[in-house]
Amino acid sequence: MRSKENTITYLRLPPRTTIDQTLNIADIALPYAVALRGKLLQTGVMSLSQPGLALGDAYTVVMLVAASDVTLLRVEVPPLPAHRLHLVLPALVEDRLIGDAADCVMAAGKDRAGKRAVAVVQRDWLLAWTRRLRDAGVRRLRALPVQLCLPLQAGHLAAALMVQGDASELVIRYGADEGIGLPLTDADGVTLPDQVLQLLSTMVGERVADVFLPPDFIGEYQAALASGRHSVKLGTLNELTWASLIDAASDAEPDLMSGVSEPESAGIDWQRWRWPRRLALLLVVVNIAALQIESWRLQNEAAGLKEAMATTYRRSFPNETTVSDPLAQMQRKIAASRQRAGETAPSDFLALAAAFGEAWTRLQTQTGVGAQAIAAIDYRDQMLEIRFKPAVKLSIEAAQPVLATHALQARAMNVEGDASVWQVRSAP
Repeated sequence: MRSKENTITYLRLPPRTTIDQTLNIADIALPYAVALRGKLLQTGVMSLSQPGLALGDAYTVVMLVAASDVTLLRVEVPPLPAHRLHLVLPALVEDRLIGDAADCVMAAGKDRAGKRAVAVVQRDWLLAWTRRLRDAGVRRLRALPVQLCLPLQAGHLAAALMVQGDASELVIRYGADEGIGLPLTDADGVTLPDQVLQLLSTMVGERVADVFLPPDFIGEYQAALASGRHSVKLGTLNELTWASLIDAASDAEPDLMSGVSEPESAGIDWQRWRWPRRLALLLVVVNIAALQIESWRLQNEAAGLKEAMATTYRRSFPNETTVSDPLAQMQRKIAASRQRAGETAPSDFLALAAAFGEAWTRLQTQTGVGAQAIAAIDYRDQMLEIRFKPAVKLSIEAAQPVLATHALQARAMNVEGDASVWQVRSAP
């Protein structure tokens, strides 16, 4: 069974200058190849609007960008981390570009002898293909200059004739990260083989060139070379195959997609996060279930305690028929029984008033306030409310130790105007 994690689909993009700008790129015929662990499985031609297209089944899709659409520059780049290098690249290469650097995607390769290869492509062209492939379900994308995917032998350069529909271009790779693409146009009285070989003679000079041609073109070029009209130093004449391109593309760089930001790429590989997402969802469900179970247990425990208190209350007061709050009802019954027996509870008005009177005497001595400082005293809910006159400023924090010696505690209520109010109750 084919492993999706190792399947790579390669798409060869056409030169931009050969495409009618009114044409939907999804309808453009693209040469493609599918490889598994470097082994070629399938080749052909497809369009992105093709019914039943399943590009999303590939773990990676590699776009081979036409050589004439990619400018390769070698520049000295300061040693910077990747995220900062991406920011300084436009300033390093803008004086060597014809157009605006802001309209381009840039990606830097590895450091070689203090310099890096910087690949530059028009942003709108690359993003048009990127978004269309995202719509087709592709989540992992690479974009490589096709000139850096030509097989290169030591001491030689590589040249290839790339034919796509009616468009042709001569691609030359000078070194590990150097190469160009030259669009070819019909010339009166000059055959395509002669045009290619003349350009090679000019561009290659004295270097030896390994030439790659579509299989149907080899005979014509052999005849043109045999004519003696051209001075190209030919190394080998080879068929241009997907196998040779794929082999060289395996370690080609820079990847132009590294210069595309996440919002532009508009693709998060959610498929790669499917197991972490499932685990996170499972943990959430388990925690919610545990909390729900604990809530049911506490509710049952509370109901059991309330029922036990109600049973105790009915046993103690069998004549009571209504039990809504057994604890409060029990406290009221006990307080009433004590009052009938002549006992005074600490929260009764007389007990609270007596204790506060003793504490107030000490507070007057310590703070110097007079007896007239208190405007009113009220009793409600087993508490004294002491309202002071507006001119009296007495710290409740300073009074707490004195009140505590008389088994009292106090808290300040909201201030109304300039007056203050204390709530005093018996300490538990």
